[in-house]
Parts: sequence; C-alpha cells; structure tokens
Amino acid sequence: MLDERKQEAAQVVTAPAARVPDGTQGGDDQEKEKRVSYAALLRNPNFRLLWLGQAISTLGSYFTRVVIPVYVYDLTQSYAHLGFSAFSSLIASLLFGLVAGALVDRWDRRRMMIAVDLANAGLLAVLFVMTLAPLTVTYKLVGLYAINFLTALLRELFTPARIAIFTEVVAERELLTANSLDQATSGFSELLSYPLASIVLLSLGPGIAFGIDALTFLASAVLLLGVRVQRAETQREERQPLIKEIAAGVHLINRLPLVRMVVLLSLVVPLMISWYNTLQLPFVVDALHSTKELGFPIMEGSVTLGFALGVLALGWWGQRIARSRLIVFGIVGLGLLIALQGLIPLVGAHLERQPVSIYGLSLLLFLVLPCTLCIGAMNSLVFAGVRTVLQEETPRAALGRVASVVSVASGLGFAIGALLTGLADGRVALVICLIGIAIAVVGIISQWFFNRYQSFASRAEQVVALRALGE
Repeated sequence: MLDERKQEAAQVVTAPAARVPDGTQGGDDQEKEKRVSYAALLRNPNFRLLWLGQAISTLGSYFTRVVIPVYVYDLTQSYAHLGFSAFSSLIASLLFGLVAGALVDRWDRRRMMIAVDLANAGLLAVLFVMTLAPLTVTYKLVGLYAINFLTALLRELFTPARIAIFTEVVAERELLTANSLDQATSGFSELLSYPLASIVLLSLGPGIAFGIDALTFLASAVLLLGVRVQRAETQREERQPLIKEIAAGVHLINRLPLVRMVVLLSLVVPLMISWYNTLQLPFVVDALHSTKELGFPIMEGSVTLGFALGVLALGWWGQRIARSRLIVFGIVGLGLLIALQGLIPLVGAHLERQPVSIYGLSLLLFLVLPCTLCIGAMNSLVFAGVRTVLQEETPRAALGRVASVVSVASGLGFAIGALLTGLADGRVALVICLIGIAIAVVGIISQWFFNRYQSFASRAEQVVALRALGE
C-alpha cells in the first residue's frame, strides 16, 4: 500500500526536467540553459500583446481604485459607506470565486478575457454617465455599489484566466520571468496611478477618471484580439456538470502537496498581511507622528516601489532558485521586516521625548521607509513564487479552478484580517511587531513542510526507478 502511494506521489509531484521547481531535479543540461531575459519574452508577439494590454488596463483599474473611495467620501462624508464600497467588491469573490474558476476551464480563455474587458468598459461608461447626471446621492451610491459588485464578479473571471493563459503563450521555463515582468508592471502602474489619479480628480473630476478606465479596458480588448494561444488538448474533453468540475478541482488540490500548501498559505498569510495593511494609516499618525496626507501615501508608495523592483530582480536572478525556497525566504523575510517596522517607533519613543517633524514628516517615518521598501521586495518573492508554483504544478485544464480556490482563500483571509483592526487600538506598533513575528513563524513551519515534501518525492522517485530497473 505504501509503495502504491509513493508511486502515485511520484506521478503527481515529479516535474518535467525543464523547470526545477523545488531543486529536486536538473543536471548539467539545465546549468547550461540560458537565462530567460525580459527582452526575449517581449520578442514573443503573443506575450507582448498580452503584457501591453494588461499594463494599460491595470493603470486604468488603479485609477478607479483611487477614485472610488474619494468619490464615495465626497458624497457621504461617511466611514460606513467607505467600508460598504469595499465590501461590495469583496463579497463577489466569496460568492462567485469557485464558479468563476470552473467557467474559466470550460471556456476559451482569450475570448473570455476580451468579453470581460468589453463588459468592464461598458460598466465604467455607465458610471461615467452617472457621475455627470443630475441624480440624487442615493441613486448614485446604489449605482456605484452595483457596478462595483459587477466589476468584481468580472474580475473573478479575469484573474484566473490571466494566470492560466500565461501557460498558453510562453514556454514553461519562461513562466517565472513572465510572471515577474507582469507583476512588476502592475506595481509600477499602481505607483504611477497615485499622482495621475490625483491630478485627474483635482482638475477634471471623478467622472473623467472612470471614463479613462473604460478606454483602457477597450484598448486591452483590442490588443487581446491579436493574441494567439496554444490550447491544451484536455480542454476539449466532454464536460461534466459544473458542480462536479468544481469538486474535481478541489480534489485535485488535495492530491498535489505543493498546491495544497500554497492554498493554505494563501489563507493564513493574507489574513496577517490584511491586518498589517489596515493598521498602516494609524501607524503613520499615532506611532510615527506624521500627517496622513503626506506620510501615508509616501509609506504606501515605498512598499509598492519595493515590490516592483523586487519582482523585476526576481525574474532575472531567481530563475534557477527552487520555488519553495523563494516562498519561504519571502515569508520569513517579510515577517522579520514587519516586526522591525513595529519595533522602530517602540525604540524611538525612548530615544526622543518630542518627535522631530519636517513638513509633517517625522524622523521616525524616514527610519521606517527603508524597511517598508524591503517589505515590498519580500512580498514580491512570495507572490511570484506562489503564482509560478500554481502554473507549474497544476494541469492546464484545471488551472482556472485551482487559481480560483487560491483567490477565494486569499479573499477570505483579507476579510478576516480587516476585522481584527480594532484589536490594535492604542498599541498599533506592538501589534504590528507581533504580526511580523507570527508571519516569520509561518515561514519556518512552511520550510519544514517543503523539506519533508522533497524527501518524500525523492524516495518515491527512487522506488519508481528501482522498479523500472527490475523490469
């Protein structure tokens, strides 16, 4: 019985020799293999069109993410409405995430992405008209929440399709570099969106910002029309009822040890990261003694910049590093840096009785910024490592369902983490320090699991090899 389980494990977990996801394979041929460069990736016309379309639409999407809370607050002056606008987006993931993954595996992914882009453009055009129309505040809010919910539903379709389609436009050994470039572009788009959205809001109003986002989705759809993909043969199989396909995807996760661990980490780590993220504004004001108008955007921008730079470096230098090591190093490093961030104001409070401030920015803030820059870089290792493991370990025909399970787990973790914010009232720096320690412990436990997995996979391969020799 044990031998049969080992053989099944070897069939499931053994990766093709080209990818070396966990450092258990690869020989001289791999060492001689040339690194995948960003320039080489962009010479691939299918990837280039996909990447360019996502770069444009991502910039527009961040416009909307900046504008919506500002627009809601201008209409209502209510914190409750701000929370509800975020909730209207979050609930879509919890209600529709698993179904969306199954649909992604059923449908042509490229055509579905084009349809989603066009639908998003239409919804944002409606939002553009609503902001300019002479409607009451109630009608505007109801319309905005409804459109926010619908665009979140569409995002649940688009996100797993975006992850899955990478396996159809680039070679397997190019996945990490492709993911890195894609995420770095998203990071720089987010960084650029802050000042641009502010300029548009101040000079042209929220309606124009929504209109710009609609145009970016149209541009993305046009570029996707030129992408040619290589569909997996397994996608042409006779389809089962939707609920059975969802169940099959969940069962597949249980049979793939690395993917199962990634799903668990996608629940636990986002929970703590969400708690950490929601504490950043009070941390800036109460612990660092800086103004929210300047200190908060500067600190958030440093995290985003660190993420973009980290993921760019990873795409070049991390190609031959085991994916599990990237994830573990990223989680442990993330935890230690967050703990250090929380420790800085605790120590600083004993060093200076009166905080030093320049234009509303305290000395403590400048001490924290290098830390948050590195936090962004560590987060890039975790994100790119997790995404690449999913793409390398999951059969193409099930990748949409598996990616949606990860998305739902992350959404649930973010929701729970946000609810814990009130527990840090009056002790925000200490709580952030403890969150960092907890994340580092999760990383150490993950290392133990990955080591055990590699040992088991190695033994399973030896069993298969010995049987082959005996035959």
